Amino acid sequence: LSNLRHVSPTCNMQSKPLNKNNKSGIKGVYWSEPKKRWIAVITNDYVRTDLGSYHDFEEAVCARLAGEQCFKWSSCDMDSTAYKYIKENIQKNG
Repeated sequence: LSNLRHVSPTCNMQSKPLNKNNKSGIKGVYWSEPKKRWIAVITNDYVRTDLGSYHDFEEAVCARLAGEQCFKWSSCDMDSTAYKYIKENIQKNG
């Protein structure tokens, strides 16, 4: 019991590992070969929302992070691959 944490079911789902077919390294961001663009999506309460398509990978990651913030997932930031990516790249380039 000492290693358990009190989090919402949504936050708990965020801590799941990436799917084995995820090639971007970011949950909810994938490359669409037919469109030749990065696609950002988010699923909340079993409803998938399209967050847009982008030529730039980082824009798609930012869209995913913005989607997480809109759904008030900020308490899950430590498990968010989008948050981690943006944080690392801002520190690296900032």
